[in-house]
Amino acid sequence: MTENYPTLLHRWFEEVWNQKREETIDELFAADGIANGLTDENGNPLVGPEGFKVLHRNFLSAFPDFHMTVEDSVIEGDKIAARIRLKATHAGEGIGVAPTNRAVEFSGMCFVHIRDGKIAEAWNEIDFQSLYTQVGALSLDLTNAPLRREPGPDGYETFLHRWFEEAWNKGREEAIDEMVADNIVSYGLTDEQGNPVSGINEFRRFFRNFRSAFPDIKVTVEETISDGDKIGAVCRVSATHTGDGLTLRATNQPVEFSGVLMVRLKDGKIAEAWNYFDFMTMFSQLGALSLNLK
Repeated sequence: MTENYPTLLHRWFEEVWNQKREETIDELFAADGIANGLTDENGNPLVGPEGFKVLHRNFLSAFPDFHMTVEDSVIEGDKIAARIRLKATHAGEGIGVAPTNRAVEFSGMCFVHIRDGKIAEAWNEIDFQSLYTQVGALSLDLTNAPLRREPGPDGYETFLHRWFEEAWNKGREEAIDEMVADNIVSYGLTDEQGNPVSGINEFRRFFRNFRSAFPDIKVTVEETISDGDKIGAVCRVSATHTGDGLTLRATNQPVEFSGVLMVRLKDGKIAEAWNYFDFMTMFSQLGALSLNLK
């Protein structure tokens, strides 16, 4: 890339989204490219430039002043992971919601594979739950029910493989003390006031609540990327909602959703984490979300 675009994703976000250059989609998105996490009208992942252009036009018609900023990125070979922040004003009907003229700000993360200089596959986890909430279209009812590395000395391919297996899948709370810094900040996970979970004690509280709601939770790390003290990953989560830990009465419903995250390590522990899990899908599967598109 040129010095103006540190990575292909920087160019993608700047030209396609900020400059609204639809022709860049043809230049940077493979003919058979797949955009997981972004769906067509039938709920299928977007495929190819033409499929992506439909979403691009609809979204920009709803948010004509849309602006996206890359906050951090990790590169390893043909893979790139990036954290992004999105700002806009809801001035059109492109997302199926009557314009509210409200300013919105939300975040997300993407993980892409590059092939022959184009995006071959992307995993997108955007906080659409926050977006729809800010435009007043979403209500949450809490009253009703790849490429693999060789294993390291500890048997795990990466730090994040160990983290999810030991802490989340096996439920070993002591893994938190072993792998989480005392002053951790975990963006995308919130406390009772809606603030990022901060500090190891608040993280432990979140951990207990979530696993009490989903005691059989299984997190599978599907893809990882690392650069120095940063690691990015694509994950899939499956579980059964058999407890009340989310202040939502147990529904006994199975859930399955995806996520993308990035962590920064310090002294061998997680100091910061940016979590973009599709909680909107999770709550929808539990029957706790309603979307007003009028």
